[in-house]
Amino acid sequence: MVSRSAAVLGMCLAAVVAFRWSAEMAERRPVHKRVWMVQLSSDEYLPGVLTLDFSMKKVASKYALVVMHPRDALSDATMAALRRRGIATKAITMLRAAKTYTGFDARFNHAWTKLLPHGMTEYDRVVELDADMVALQNADELMEMRLEPATMAATHACVCNPKQLAHYPADFRPENCAYTAQHARPATAHLPEHAVPGRFGLALPNGGLQVIDPDAGTFRRLLAVLANATLVASFSHAEQNALRLVFAGRWVALPWVYNGLYTMREAHQPIWNDSLVKIVHYIIEKPWDDALQEHSHLETYRWWWRLQKERLRFEQNMARVSDEVR
Repeated sequence: MVSRSAAVLGMCLAAVVAFRWSAEMAERRPVHKRVWMVQLSSDEYLPGVLTLDFSMKKVASKYALVVMHPRDALSDATMAALRRRGIATKAITMLRAAKTYTGFDARFNHAWTKLLPHGMTEYDRVVELDADMVALQNADELMEMRLEPATMAATHACVCNPKQLAHYPADFRPENCAYTAQHARPATAHLPEHAVPGRFGLALPNGGLQVIDPDAGTFRRLLAVLANATLVASFSHAEQNALRLVFAGRWVALPWVYNGLYTMREAHQPIWNDSLVKIVHYIIEKPWDDALQEHSHLETYRWWWRLQKERLRFEQNMARVSDEVR
């Protein structure tokens, strides 16, 4: 009798956990004024978004992830996958600028839309993330940090050009990189109070993680930049150049651990510490495209695949529990 009661109790507890992942949960979840937000502009990034969402739940963030997506751009299967997991969605109109990137940099054409949350005044705070990120540790302090009006927070862009891309600006060199400046003081490089000021070097924020208090006036200034064909023609890195211009001298630099580009593990080995990374960012090549998967030669890619496999196992178990308690 005791064992049967324990089994029933276990099934009830499992059912409660499963409920958190259901579409019903998405309908009942209150609207938070502070959210994580990620752009999903094509079906091919769905694995990234699902694993990002799973990672946020695993590190017990108190805040919901909202997926902004262009209207009618995603397949029915992708939208259903988001609903099944109780992930909130927000239909948007993509931002465009007076410049079209081609070839290797065609990915930047979707990057302008990462400026959209600056105008989402229905929220008090948006922390925008790229779809090729995962959380390794709780970073809710980004939701709670204080920002002065008309400012934002971000990490510095790494301007070392470690892949030696010939078409990148000539001043993308290690000596201009904020993280190179920290090599002599690795013990404090992860601390917010020791972040290199935003004015350093090329003063270029990385748009992959933005801490935003939406403001209509700031958003209008960003839109004006995007409409200036002469100005935008000089931009090598799309929204990052727009952010540098509009927030010149007014953005708060965060330490590298909140936007740990996987390339920095080698390019900035003196300050990189696996145990300190809060959010890792898979720029350019994506781990879900790696045929070797969890056997990749890149340790950081193996992190992503371990999370992906853990997510799939969890969802399979929850589906099984849901079937059992119906």
